[in-house]
Formats: sequence, structure tokens, C-alpha cells
Amino acid sequence: MMIFKHLARLALFAVSASTFAAQTVVVTDMNGEHKWSQPAKRVVVLNWSAAEAMYVLGVKPVGVADPEGYNTWVKEPEAPEDITSVGMRGEPNMELIHQLKPDAILSGSGQPAAYDSLSQIAPVLSFDTFRDDHDNGQAVDDAFLKMAKVVGKEVQAKQYLAERTQKIAQWREALNKHFNHNIPKVTMVHFVDLSHASVSGNNSTVEYALSQLGIEPALQTNKSAWGQTNLPLQSLASIKDGVVIYVRPFAQEKRLFSSALWQHLPFVRQGNFLTVEPCWVYGSAASIEHIAQVATQALLTLPAR
Repeated sequence: MMIFKHLARLALFAVSASTFAAQTVVVTDMNGEHKWSQPAKRVVVLNWSAAEAMYVLGVKPVGVADPEGYNTWVKEPEAPEDITSVGMRGEPNMELIHQLKPDAILSGSGQPAAYDSLSQIAPVLSFDTFRDDHDNGQAVDDAFLKMAKVVGKEVQAKQYLAERTQKIAQWREALNKHFNHNIPKVTMVHFVDLSHASVSGNNSTVEYALSQLGIEPALQTNKSAWGQTNLPLQSLASIKDGVVIYVRPFAQEKRLFSSALWQHLPFVRQGNFLTVEPCWVYGSAASIEHIAQVATQALLTLPAR
């Protein structure tokens, strides 16, 4: 009888150990390895990329930095209602974050100042996704999978990426059909002021998304950490045959578009200028889908070729 009881205890211990092992979460970020005994249930996010990743996975963080800014610049996926603000991205409210008792804090590589203080509250994960020595698009997808693992949504994240690949393939097919396999070259821009444009080029999430659509850049740029190059407005005159897609918002767009310089740019005169609503070019996996989607929708409004 004692032998049976001993064996039963061993079996119970084995089951408990395997259950614990199955629940244990191990994630490596730019600062090293982090471990949890189970997926994080209470998460605070301090940048919009992490917020976007949580929203697309169906996770509502207990706190988000600058949710109003997210609704202006990112918008998709839509944020859940009643999100608690924990201050600005560069100046999070430490006292409030402590009160929220998070299991994990998702930060960004550009937020090192508060790292030590935040680490006293909960493990802080920072993903160095935007650098000039790697492929930013692939790094964004890798970070998305790691953030998903933290909250126990890795399976859903992999499924999302697979579905994104299928959607982009369908959009690419639609573009090829519309343009008779001669999709125009495209450059996406934001406007910095009335004299300068921020061009999304080499190593940007825009390039990553557009390349999957079979689209080449209308304006070549040097590789950079963020994939963005600020250029004088007249530099866009070198785009002779390609399409320029402007990503809102820009408060002075009416003034810009009525200027003589703007009216004489080749792509403007040819009707190859398109406007899209905000899509975040420094985001997570869903931003890449959103960029591909809005670019496709905009291009399909052009005459067939």
C-alpha cells in the first residue's frame, strides 16, 4: 500500500511539474532573458507598437501610454474602450503604474531613462526593432511573436501572421490584375513642414509591406535605423513616373497643396498623388498589414493600365 501511495505522489509531482513547465514563459529581449511562471495577465504598455500588438491579439492592457496619440496616429487596430492612460510615452506615471500592479511592462528601445525605476515594479521588455544593422520589418514581426508569448497568445500571433501573408498575396493579385502586371513604383511620405517630406524608404516597415505587394520604390533612399529620410520637398521632383502616397495627418496640407512648387511636381501634374488616412510606420505586425491594405486601396483608384 505504501508503495502505491509513493507512486501516486510521484505521478502527481510529475503532472504538476509538467504543467508548470508548460505554463512557464521565457522571453529574451534586448536586455536579456525574462521568466514568468505563467503568461502575464496584467500588462502595461509604454509605446504604440506594443499597444497595437496587444489589441490585435485581443488583449486589453491595464495601462497604456498616450492612448489619445494612438487614436490620432495609429488608429488601427481600434483601441478598446476605457483604456487607462499612464502618462506620456517619454514620461510614464510611475506611481500609477505601480498601483496597477502589472505582471509585465512592454516598453521600447527609445525609452531607457525609466528602465531602472520600472524594473522595480515588474519585468520590463524592450525590443530593439528599429536599427540600421538588421531588417526592421522582420525584427518587428519577431518582436510581435515575443510580445504574444508574454501574454500566452503565441499560437494566435502565428495564425495572424499566416493570415496576413494570405491577405497581402490577394491584394498583390488584385494589383497585378488592375495594372496588367505593371504595378507602378510607389513612395509613401509624411510631411514635416511646408518645405520637407519624411520619405519611408530603405529599411522601413513601409518598404517591407510594399515589397510583399510586388511594389518597388519610386524614390531610392539610403538605409537608416528608422527607414525614414527627411528631404527637401523639391527632391520629390525626381519621381517622374511613380506614385506618391501621402499619409495623414499634416495640419498645413491645404496650404502645401495650393503652393506653386507643389503644383509643378511631376507626379502631381500626372495625377499620381494619393492620400491615405493615418497608418503607423513604426508599429508592430498589424501596422504592416494596414500599410499594405491602404496602399492597395489607394492604388486601385488609379486608372487601370
